[in-house]
Amino acid sequence: MVSSALNKGLIDQAGLVKVERLLHGRRDAGPALGWLSLANGKDESPAETDARLSCIDHGIPPDRVQVVFHKDGKFLARCDFAWLLPDGRWLVVEIDGVGPHSTPEALVKDAPRQNRLLATGQIVMLRFKPADNDQPGGIGAAVAARLEELGGWTPSPTEGSVNL
Repeated sequence: MVSSALNKGLIDQAGLVKVERLLHGRRDAGPALGWLSLANGKDESPAETDARLSCIDHGIPPDRVQVVFHKDGKFLARCDFAWLLPDGRWLVVEIDGVGPHSTPEALVKDAPRQNRLLATGQIVMLRFKPADNDQPGGIGAAVAARLEELGGWTPSPTEGSVNL
């Protein structure tokens, strides 16, 4: 929730430092102190944070979060998580929250956006619902298995948009 709160401007870095200071010395607060460093402010929902942390737990932190893809200077899509594959393609993961992705308007936008990405031949896409993280191993296990199937993965975290 902290990443989502950072993303929505409900708390800033100074507020995060204050929370950390308040937790110091509190009984059983030790684990929470380590978790605060995992908040990145890019997750747009607690479901995205859960998925990202599941990936971190499985040793596969996303190379990019909320990454924008372009082709020939034209916007294609913004995606939740992406991993650069050894062959130059990208594994993209979308977390389809019930609210944001279930409205008729969202469904009308999601399919063409996905089709534009897949048509490039440079994108492999996985879509998950938040409840998928409740399965054994969670979303991180599924993503790790797919990365392995696709030839492995070496971390290459960077910022900015991707031109395909």
